[in-house]
Amino acid sequence: MSRWIFKDGHRFTYPVRVAVEVDDTNFTEEIAQHVNSFWSGADERLATADGDVKRAALLMVAAEFIGIAVEYGDRLTLSGLQRQFDEAEGFPPNTFKLIDVEGLDEIDLDEIEVFQEGA
Repeated sequence: MSRWIFKDGHRFTYPVRVAVEVDDTNFTEEIAQHVNSFWSGADERLATADGDVKRAALLMVAAEFIGIAVEYGDRLTLSGLQRQFDEAEGFPPNTFKLIDVEGLDEIDLDEIEVFQEGA
Protein backbone atom coordinates (compact mmCIF):
# COMPACT_ATOMS: atom_id res chain seq x y z
CA MET A 1 0.00 0.00 0.00
CA SER A 2 1.28 3.45 -0.84
CA ARG A 3 0.34 6.96 0.03
CA TRP A 4 0.75 9.73 -2.53
CA ILE A 5 2.20 12.96 -1.24
CA PHE A 6 2.54 16.04 -3.41
CA LYS A 7 5.60 18.27 -3.23
CA ASP A 8 6.71 20.98 -5.63
CA GLY A 9 4.30 19.76 -8.29
CA HIS A 10 5.76 16.25 -8.38
CA ARG A 11 4.38 13.00 -7.01
CA PHE A 12 6.41 10.92 -4.62
CA THR A 13 5.33 7.50 -3.42
CA TYR A 14 6.41 6.31 -0.01
CA PRO A 15 6.19 2.57 0.61
CA VAL A 16 4.12 2.25 3.77
CA ARG A 17 2.63 -1.17 4.50
CA VAL A 18 0.07 -2.09 7.10
CA ALA A 19 -0.90 -5.59 8.15
CA VAL A 20 -4.46 -5.84 9.44
CA GLU A 21 -6.28 -8.84 10.85
CA VAL A 22 -9.95 -8.97 9.79
CA ASP A 23 -12.71 -10.66 11.78
CA ASP A 24 -14.60 -12.37 8.97
CA THR A 25 -17.67 -12.98 11.13
CA ASN A 26 -18.16 -9.22 11.53
CA PHE A 27 -16.96 -8.21 8.07
CA THR A 28 -19.92 -9.19 5.91
CA GLU A 29 -20.74 -7.96 2.40
CA GLU A 30 -23.33 -5.65 3.96
CA ILE A 31 -20.78 -4.15 6.37
CA ALA A 32 -18.27 -3.81 3.53
CA GLN A 33 -20.89 -1.95 1.47
CA HIS A 34 -21.53 0.39 4.42
CA VAL A 35 -17.80 1.08 4.91
CA ASN A 36 -17.20 1.73 1.22
CA SER A 37 -20.26 3.94 0.74
CA PHE A 38 -19.63 5.92 3.96
CA TRP A 39 -16.64 7.62 2.33
CA SER A 40 -16.55 9.72 -0.82
CA GLY A 41 -15.11 8.06 -3.91
CA ALA A 42 -17.00 4.79 -3.34
CA ASP A 43 -17.63 4.13 -7.04
CA GLU A 44 -14.01 4.74 -8.01
CA ARG A 45 -12.78 2.56 -5.15
CA LEU A 46 -15.16 -0.22 -6.17
CA ALA A 47 -13.89 0.00 -9.76
CA THR A 48 -10.28 -0.15 -8.52
CA ALA A 49 -11.24 -3.27 -6.54
CA ASP A 50 -12.73 -4.88 -9.68
CA GLY A 51 -16.23 -4.76 -8.20
CA ASP A 52 -15.22 -6.57 -4.98
CA VAL A 53 -16.91 -4.52 -2.24
CA LYS A 54 -14.89 -6.18 0.53
CA ARG A 55 -11.64 -5.30 -1.20
CA ALA A 56 -12.90 -1.74 -1.77
CA ALA A 57 -13.72 -1.39 1.93
CA LEU A 58 -10.32 -2.80 2.87
CA LEU A 59 -8.72 -0.08 0.75
CA MET A 60 -10.39 2.45 3.07
CA VAL A 61 -9.31 0.51 6.17
CA ALA A 62 -5.71 0.48 4.94
CA ALA A 63 -5.83 4.17 4.01
CA GLU A 64 -7.19 5.07 7.45
CA PHE A 65 -4.55 3.04 9.29
CA ILE A 66 -1.78 4.50 7.09
CA GLY A 67 -3.08 8.03 7.64
CA ILE A 68 -3.10 7.52 11.40
CA ALA A 69 0.36 5.94 11.33
CA VAL A 70 1.77 8.82 9.26
CA GLU A 71 0.13 11.38 11.54
CA TYR A 72 1.41 9.89 14.79
CA GLY A 73 4.57 8.13 13.56
CA ASP A 74 6.54 6.55 16.36
CA ARG A 75 4.74 8.56 19.06
CA LEU A 76 2.16 5.78 19.43
CA THR A 77 2.48 2.03 19.84
CA LEU A 78 0.45 -0.34 17.70
CA SER A 79 -2.23 -0.40 20.40
CA GLY A 80 -2.28 3.42 20.41
CA LEU A 81 -2.67 3.47 16.63
CA GLN A 82 -5.45 0.89 16.99
CA ARG A 83 -7.24 3.12 19.54
CA GLN A 84 -7.11 6.04 17.12
CA PHE A 85 -8.59 3.85 14.37
CA ASP A 86 -11.32 2.54 16.68
CA GLU A 87 -12.39 6.13 17.35
CA ALA A 88 -12.65 6.95 13.62
CA GLU A 89 -16.07 7.16 11.99
CA GLY A 90 -17.28 4.78 9.34
CA PHE A 91 -15.76 1.50 10.53
CA PRO A 92 -17.50 -1.25 12.54
CA PRO A 93 -16.06 -1.93 15.99
CA ASN A 94 -14.05 -5.06 16.76
CA THR A 95 -13.53 -5.97 13.12
CA PHE A 96 -10.08 -4.70 12.09
CA LYS A 97 -6.95 -5.20 14.19
CA LEU A 98 -3.64 -3.56 13.29
CA ILE A 99 -0.85 -6.14 13.35
CA ASP A 100 2.12 -4.23 11.91
CA VAL A 101 3.18 -1.00 10.18
CA GLU A 102 6.29 -0.82 7.98
CA GLY A 103 7.96 1.99 6.07
CA LEU A 104 7.26 5.00 8.28
CA ASP A 105 10.96 5.51 8.87
CA GLU A 106 11.33 6.35 5.15
CA ILE A 107 9.12 9.44 5.47
CA ASP A 108 10.54 12.73 6.73
CA LEU A 109 7.43 14.79 7.38
CA ASP A 110 9.48 17.94 8.01
CA GLU A 111 10.55 17.97 4.35
CA ILE A 112 7.13 17.36 2.80
CA GLU A 113 5.00 20.17 1.47
CA VAL A 114 1.41 19.05 0.93
CA PHE A 115 -0.86 21.01 -1.36
CA GLN A 116 -3.84 20.46 -3.59
CA GLU A 117 -2.75 19.26 -7.00
CA GLY A 118 -3.39 21.81 -9.72
CA ALA A 119 -3.82 24.67 -7.26
